[in-house]
Amino acid sequence: MGQYAKQLKNVLAGLISGMAECPFLWSRNPESDFRRSRKVPFASLVCFLLSAGGNSPNKELYDYFHPRDTHVTASTFVQQRGKLLPEALEDLFHAFNRACDDEKRYRGYRLLAVDGCTMTYARDPSQDTFMPKSGTEGVNQFHVNALYDLLSKTYADVIIQPKPEANGPKAA
Repeated sequence: MGQYAKQLKNVLAGLISGMAECPFLWSRNPESDFRRSRKVPFASLVCFLLSAGGNSPNKELYDYFHPRDTHVTASTFVQQRGKLLPEALEDLFHAFNRACDDEKRYRGYRLLAVDGCTMTYARDPSQDTFMPKSGTEGVNQFHVNALYDLLSKTYADVIIQPKPEANGPKAA
């Protein structure tokens, strides 16, 4: 891993560690959530959410926690994830960007790129992300519009919308 990547990883780890010192700020029930020692403490939950790939939840949990000699079931993970407010990851994202803003400019300008993509996930017709197709088939999708800083190599902002409401062309 390159020096710059290690530096960014250390910044992220420090921010997550700082958040873990007061997890009640990002908990659904601040008086009780993340108070007791668990197999998936606050910092591990956030790190897992950031590192999980496209495998099944059980495979991802095994790959992440097995080297730590901890067996975490999907049920345990879902219960812990339910305690976490979505704002936790949003706050982490913005704190990371503030920590990494080194004001790199090209001829006085900040170079940004905008791109969008559609992501498909588990089918659930009751969600606002459901996209019906012919017959009773359909998929759940959301659209991601990302703003990337080319010089600092970080994402400056991101908008995630249900696919039926996506307005990618208006993002720029």
